[in-house]
Parts: sequence; structure tokens; C-alpha cells
Amino acid sequence: MLGANIPTDAGPTQDFAVGDETSQFQRSVIFDSRRNTFHMVFLSQDNSNSLLYITSADGQNWSNATYIQQTSHAAPALALCQFLQPNLAEHWLDLVSNRLAVVFIANDPSNRILYTWRNLDDADIHFVDAQPVPDESARAVSALGSGNSVTAFFLSNDPSNRLLQAGFELP
Repeated sequence: MLGANIPTDAGPTQDFAVGDETSQFQRSVIFDSRRNTFHMVFLSQDNSNSLLYITSADGQNWSNATYIQQTSHAAPALALCQFLQPNLAEHWLDLVSNRLAVVFIANDPSNRILYTWRNLDDADIHFVDAQPVPDESARAVSALGSGNSVTAFFLSNDPSNRLLQAGFELP
């Protein structure tokens, strides 16, 4: 990872704490190499099931947690969506949009797959209202971003244990 100063001498049994944060489930972390920033989202370690968001420039020192106005009962997923446009005059790619999507399972018996996102070019941390991935529900979810598109990969919400995927576009 370019620009990241992550300890490489840690043995396989050594852990590094993420501030004072705790979580009910696995955290989701993604690195934005254009901004040299780690982004993490996780579920609070209490009955509120709040989705919390933190950032770090070095992977060791983390910001205070921000509640993103969403709840879940399962581990969330992150997708970095960077849309690049060729700049022929300057011979490089211009970053046109830089968004971070959070894909998660609704905190209710429906297990609907929902998503929210924020514009990383805005200084304020503001995630938009959650939207559903149409007609999809899951028991676990992961995500991948490409351009303005996000693909959610998920474990079916039935006894079949099928691995499924569904895509959506960020505005």
C-alpha cells in the first residue's frame, strides 16, 4: 500500500488495537491511496447496533467514531468508488468522483441489503439516507467498488447457502 506506514515487523500473533474501539463483528477497512487514508466501518459493541465510521492516515492512530445514522445486526462492508477521467492535455487521470459506500444488512427481520455513501471530497462527514438494493436480502455481505458502481456479494437469506451478487450505481 503506497503511502501507508503499517508495521511490518508484527508477528502472526501480535495485534494492534484500533484506538479504544470494540465491535460485535468483523470490521470492514479500505485504503484510499489517492488520499492516503484508511476508512473503517463497524458495528458498535452495545444494544444500539449502530454503524460507526473512523479514519486513519497511518493505520495506527484513528479518529473518533462517527455514527452514520444507520444500524445493522451483521458485519458491514465498504466499497471505494473512484471515477477517473482522462485528462489528455495533462496526460494523466483526473479524479472526477471519490465516494465511499457502506453496504449492510437491515437491523430488522427482513435482512434487506441496504447501502449509504459519502462524498470523500467533502470535508464534512455526511452519509446519505440508506437505500435498498432492490429485492435482495442476506445473512452476510461484502462489496466491491468500480467507477460509480458497487457490486454486493452476499450469502443468501435462506437455507441454500448460495453465494449471490447484485450491483447498483451511486449517483
